[in-house]
Amino acid sequence: MTKFSSRRRGWLLLAVGAASLVAGCHSKPTGQVVATIDGDEITLTELNAELASMQIPAGADKKLVQNAALERIVERKVLAKAARTDGLDQNPEFIVRRQQLEDALLVQMLAKKVAGSMKAPAAGQVDKYMTDNSNMFAARTIYTVDQLQFDTPKRQDYVKGLAAAKTMDDVTKVLDSNGIKYQRGNAQMDSAMVPAPMMAQILKVPSGEPFVVPMGAKVAVSVITGNKPAPMTGDQVRPFATNAVRNAELGKMLQQRLAAEKAKVKIQYQPGFSAPPAGTPGAPGALPAPGGATPSN
Repeated sequence: MTKFSSRRRGWLLLAVGAASLVAGCHSKPTGQVVATIDGDEITLTELNAELASMQIPAGADKKLVQNAALERIVERKVLAKAARTDGLDQNPEFIVRRQQLEDALLVQMLAKKVAGSMKAPAAGQVDKYMTDNSNMFAARTIYTVDQLQFDTPKRQDYVKGLAAAKTMDDVTKVLDSNGIKYQRGNAQMDSAMVPAPMMAQILKVPSGEPFVVPMGAKVAVSVITGNKPAPMTGDQVRPFATNAVRNAELGKMLQQRLAAEKAKVKIQYQPGFSAPPAGTPGAPGALPAPGGATPSN
């Protein structure tokens, strides 16, 4: 029998190992691997996550939907690979947006974890919520509004002018004089989707006078032009109210967790930057709760 030198044996083992790696890269998908792209695996878990994010029509062919979802993943990954080839994954904008998405996902998962430990609201708690927020239930109303929207300006010169405006014509004059571009049209406002304190303030505005609602990056100025009662009735009432109570409690729990975590860290701002006052649009205090319910007409 021929004896191999230790060096020759080493080269042989490396060659066998390399051959195994090549074979592994081109092996056919099986088991939990539903597809590969140049050896990169797409797993059943990833496919199920894709399906969970889709709105699948009732009665749809499950296999067809599954294959369509898989192809969507394949196409996304192929294009993402092309973007990396073009060096876009090193673009500063991509790096920042990736961090934003990662942080948002972690916050969403934290909220889901906290929600999982919550007890179901007591019947009395739900009843009180329905009474305190009648605009969402028995007194729910769909308002027609003449609405004007514009991007929130950097300068606040226009604010005093809007506060003095008594008609929509006054509003347009204020915006025009400040060089603020806007869009105007008819819209609907569902009282069930407006926080009770804000709805109460809106209803105090004299008939025909505009009211201003900051919406983060935009500002809406509206005048109520009509209304239609749309009380929530039937089987939808209790589940909606229960979910609303859960979300309100979850919001409180997340705020408490946020306050506790802030107390553990040192936050420093560059001169000219600071945390905004409480109640400012986009300021702390408005963490979204998952699983919100939307009433139906």
